[in-house]
Amino acid sequence: MNNQQPDPSPPDFRPAPPPSWITYIVLAVVSLGLIFIAFSIGTPDWSGLLVNLASGIITTIMFLIIIDRKFRVNEFSSLQVRTSTFTTRIASVFSADISDTVGYAKVFSNQVQKIKPAFYVERPDLENLLEKFPEGFFLTGLGGMGKTTLAQTIAIKHSEQLIIKPKGKMIPVLIPVRNWQSGNIVEQIYKEIDKFYPVRAKVLRNWIRNKPMLLIFDGLNEHPNPDTVMTEIETLRKIATNFVVIVTSCSESKNSELPKVVLQGFTEQETKRQLELIGGSAGFNNIVENIHQMTQGHPLANTLVANLAKRKGSG
Repeated sequence: MNNQQPDPSPPDFRPAPPPSWITYIVLAVVSLGLIFIAFSIGTPDWSGLLVNLASGIITTIMFLIIIDRKFRVNEFSSLQVRTSTFTTRIASVFSADISDTVGYAKVFSNQVQKIKPAFYVERPDLENLLEKFPEGFFLTGLGGMGKTTLAQTIAIKHSEQLIIKPKGKMIPVLIPVRNWQSGNIVEQIYKEIDKFYPVRAKVLRNWIRNKPMLLIFDGLNEHPNPDTVMTEIETLRKIATNFVVIVTSCSESKNSELPKVVLQGFTEQETKRQLELIGGSAGFNNIVENIHQMTQGHPLANTLVANLAKRKGSG
């Protein structure tokens, strides 16, 4: 499976901050000036007032669209709120928390979707494991079994719920453990969030202290000192009761107090579904059972065998 994670260095897809309030004040002044000019041309009346006011609003909106396009220098920044940076600013007046929560959730969901494997097979029982283990779990299994993909899927599910209902839903944070540095845990969580979206400091503090958060520590075994990291994670769980934690690792950890879930390979039906997604010869249906027996449902092995079969068929 594709275990690619967001780049640990500040990525180029991080949204550019929206224009400052000065920009919008200038636009408002320009709009008022246009209305004043329109009134000076003729005798104003109520119908004229409405027409000119509408024209001023339309002009302002046109300016905002132009500026919005200018500041959206890449696809990622255009997803801040999907409408416009102006909408984000207006939303911020009423609730900075909701504005940043929805903005982060949309960007997070979009980008994690991009790094998920294309041939993902849905496994509802596993994707809903948090219903069985509401405080989190330790996910282990062979390399390439799909632990990272499952964690990404759970994170996307919760980010999409957050977009619809930003209050009361868990805020997902995906943390590649290979980059983890012992020390200030909260500061590192800040950095992981900041890779996706420029959440304001006061909003971040509120998230950490009061909001339900889903922290996914992916690839514990990739860290030079996995037991030390696991001890820090357990300490964090005891201090911050609003945190739900998922840890993925190819090997178990003696310091983990989380319920252990061993990820097994695909069933024969899931293997068949994966082969259908990969595509290829119609003869795949005749050899699904053989492939499944050979790979024991290992997702990565299934992919390799299917690609070899496709290559052989096309040759």
